Amino acid sequence: MTGSGYPGRMVRFALGIRLSLPPIFWVALLPFGFLVHRFLFVCDDAYISFRYAKNFAHGLGLTFNPGNVDGPVEGYTNFLWVLLMAAGEIMGVAAPVFSLILSIACGAGLLLLVGQFLSEPSRGGSQSTAVIGGLLFATFPPLAMWSTGGLATMSVALALTGLFAALWLDPTRPRLGLGLACAACGVLLRADGIGVVGLILATSGLVAWGSQRAALRKAVILIGVASLALFGAHAAFRLSYYGDWLPNTARAKVTLDELPETLKHGIQIRGTNYLIAFVLTFPSVVLGVLGPLLLLGRNRSQRTWVIPAVLTICGHWLYARQVGGDFMAMGRFLVPTLPLIVLVSAMLLGRVWAASRPVGVLLVGAGICVSLAPAWNHHAVPYETRVAYHFRWNHRIEDVKSGEKRMQSEYERWHDMCVNVDHWVLVGKAMSLFTKPTESLAAGGVGAIGYYCDIYLYDTYGLTNKALMLRPPPIKRLRSPGHDRFAPPEFFHDRSLTFLSAGLCKAMLLHKLPARIKYTHPAFKHLAKNIDPDQVPCTLEVHPLNDVDGFPEDETLILQRVDL
Repeated sequence: MTGSGYPGRMVRFALGIRLSLPPIFWVALLPFGFLVHRFLFVCDDAYISFRYAKNFAHGLGLTFNPGNVDGPVEGYTNFLWVLLMAAGEIMGVAAPVFSLILSIACGAGLLLLVGQFLSEPSRGGSQSTAVIGGLLFATFPPLAMWSTGGLATMSVALALTGLFAALWLDPTRPRLGLGLACAACGVLLRADGIGVVGLILATSGLVAWGSQRAALRKAVILIGVASLALFGAHAAFRLSYYGDWLPNTARAKVTLDELPETLKHGIQIRGTNYLIAFVLTFPSVVLGVLGPLLLLGRNRSQRTWVIPAVLTICGHWLYARQVGGDFMAMGRFLVPTLPLIVLVSAMLLGRVWAASRPVGVLLVGAGICVSLAPAWNHHAVPYETRVAYHFRWNHRIEDVKSGEKRMQSEYERWHDMCVNVDHWVLVGKAMSLFTKPTESLAAGGVGAIGYYCDIYLYDTYGLTNKALMLRPPPIKRLRSPGHDRFAPPEFFHDRSLTFLSAGLCKAMLLHKLPARIKYTHPAFKHLAKNIDPDQVPCTLEVHPLNDVDGFPEDETLILQRVDL
């Protein structure tokens, strides 16, 4: 597994990049495929984009609620992804399916791109380094999990890593076409994508100016100008179509200027905990910040790409801290930088492998085992240490043995997301049978319900409607990242709200309902509180569901209708 003059299969790949990978590298696709299958899911937030895509495909515009009294609202942060999902809907491929096809393809493509970068001798790589990188990538649960999920996460990671590769695969002849295409995708796939594109370009430009690389400097300038122009054009579109240059989602989640100083400081603490919790869950990522060690020894000029890689990783992680982290499982917010961490880690381990193969085997094996363990809810770092950096402040689970509330692990958070979305899919399909598009519901999980049901939806977290921004409720405490701004369903009562809540209940438990609403599903425990009948008089509607239509046996839809 050593040496650079290996024979390899040569195939065309992605706008001029040739794959010249050793045959053994392709084995890495097996553990990657296994983990993708293990974590295969579509999260509820993805369904928000799917509803926009479906409405757009049906000629209703880029809107979540057609006929929205507040006008169109940009409740997504992945413009290009929404357009791609709309194309799938037009072709007859449902967005939940089409998103998985594209995401898994992006994950596999990213694995090959990482292997190709690490196999280049001119970049300090080798055959063994490529195999090590492929195995590190393929056995890292966050990369496999977010190759599913339905969001644009993996496509963003591929675009940004593609931009980095376009500049650094051969800095004497940067691939300008690939760089422009990847930068454009990075800008349009994420509202904050311009920031990471800027990081990659700025740090690469810094090295280019210091090392007198004229071709790389020119590429950085051209791609930078084009990216800024595209970002400006997209912002102008936002302003003309939505009346705001910033997505409503970003304003609801991130722009919390009305917070008192003590809570603003709490966001920084939560963001710091987010980063530390990820490192404690996946300790092997610390290799990513040890990249400067690669500049020691001979042939340093071959490894100057490590400087922009490490600076980009650090810059993006500081941004994640600044905004307070993300509530989703397995460090979704950090995924765009994980391929760069794999590049640096593999290069470090490759040097150890070349110096001492037994030590290299031991370190690579240990790194893989430590990374894989959380996929089965096992951890190298004990719970008592990890719980000190808990950051999902309103997401805890009940310990079966003690009955106490404890911190969710990343695996448990993923499982909880799966359970929630499965329930909301059933609720959405059931509501489509018993509600009208002219009726309305206030809910926190509006994605799957909104995709499968055409009812008008008020988002209690304010992502898809402006009610919480126009009349913001006071934020008295910080919650999980992205969920600080919240209004209870009765907040929307003055907007002719039809239903305060919706959920499923087993028919055998119906006799318990009128006194206190109790949904059997944990995702709806927060809706089980009684609404004061003097404030918002309600009645319960009970709709039996048929297992012939795909619903679980003996299941019933419960709607809490507001009495007008």
